[in-house]
Parts: sequence; structure tokens; C-alpha cells
Amino acid sequence: MVKIIMILLCFFFSVSKAQIGEEVGVTEKLGETVPLDIVLTNSLGEKKTLKEILDKPTVLSLVYYKCPGICNVLLAGLRDVVERSELEPGKDYNLLSVSFAPGETAELAMDKKKNYLVGMNREFSPDSWAWTVADSVDLHRLTEAVGFKYKIEELNEDAIDYLHSAGLIFLSSDGKITRYLPGTDFMPFNFKMAVVKAAKGEEAPTLEKMIALCFKAAPDGRGYVLNVTRIMGVVMLLSLGIFILWLVFAKKKNSGANK
Repeated sequence: MVKIIMILLCFFFSVSKAQIGEEVGVTEKLGETVPLDIVLTNSLGEKKTLKEILDKPTVLSLVYYKCPGICNVLLAGLRDVVERSELEPGKDYNLLSVSFAPGETAELAMDKKKNYLVGMNREFSPDSWAWTVADSVDLHRLTEAVGFKYKIEELNEDAIDYLHSAGLIFLSSDGKITRYLPGTDFMPFNFKMAVVKAAKGEEAPTLEKMIALCFKAAPDGRGYVLNVTRIMGVVMLLSLGIFILWLVFAKKKNSGANK
């Protein structure tokens, strides 16, 4: 009977994972490789392939530069952990920010780069943090490869916004996806271990995946809220399992009493 309960729970979580994949968020693709022929344009207007960019472990952040909300918080969190980490940008790892919004320009990437690098207490080569844009085809290939899902929200005839989640994706030098760190606030130890794993090409499952089953992106795409439906589903399944166990043991007890 315990096996039946476990099967029910596994079925529920597999369904939940499928549902998450259809929503705004990230479907982890650990161990898979991003297409190395994807072309990105950096803040200087130079075009480079991912193969040229990934010369060492790389921390990928998918944002868009005109984002009014969560992207700014993510980039601030990334800047903070870079300053607090003992690892050296440009030596131990590189950073790569990519705008997933087609139409954003290299000039806009440069402005964003200057805004985030100015005032940093830690000195490192600006070349170790690339801020890039790309065309819609390559952006689609990249977001699909790493499992990044977002929705376009039309504000009016001339303006759109994007609903999306936030987090960091760690890539090995050969483009292998080794770790996801969801959220906008990162512990230096977790960041360091993710970089170390990426350097070795070793995958590290995300401990927060179970937590993600209980949360979903907020309607405005700028935070997270409890997924009440999913939580109630888990509670109902557990309650059903306990009830079935009670029936089984009650039946055995009655059978023993009648002998």
C-alpha cells in the first residue's frame, strides 16, 4: 500500500512539473548543451559566438534591459554576490548577461553595463562581464536550450512587457548546463560551488526544485506567490494515502479479532 501512495505522489509531482513547464519559469535541462553557434552582439557592437565567449565557466543571466522590475533586482543580486565571492571574475569564471527581448540594442547594453559596474568596490576587468543582445532566432534557440520560459504582455499598441522568472544558469566552457540558482539573492558559498562544478563540467541538481512546486511566478512576473492549487493537491493526496492506510490496517485488525 505504501508503494501505491508513492506512485500517486510521483504521478502528482510529474504532472505538476509538466504544468510548471507550461507557465512562466524555468524547466531545468541539466547536462544538456547550449548551441555554441548562437551569435551574440556585445555592448561594443562586436558579434561573437557562444563558443568564442565560453572560454571558462560562465554565469548566464537572462534579462531584458528595459525591465522595470525583477531584472534589476536579479542584476543587483548578481553584482552583490560577485563582490562577496572569493572567486575572481575573468580568472575563475566569466559573467554573461543576455537580453532575451528582440530589438534591444548594443548601446542599451552598454548603458546598462555602465550603470551596474560603476561604484563596484571590487576591481576586475569589465571584459569578464559581457552584456549582450541578439536577434530573435538566436534568442529563441538560447532560451529553449536552457528551458527559460516567458510570456509577452501587451501594454498598449506601442509597448510590451515580459512576464518571466529570475535566476542564474551556470555553463561549463563547452556549453554544458551544470547548475541553476533560482531567485535574486545568492549566497557566496552556493555561487562558488556552482562555479566550481561548472569548471569540472559536473551537474548539480537544484535543491529548490521541491520548493518551486509550491510557488509560481506572480501575475506581474516580478515575484513569486504560493501556488495554492498545487499545495492543496499535495495535501489531498497525502490525506488520501493516510485514509487508505487506515482502511487497510483497520481491516487487518478486524480480521484478526474475528479469528
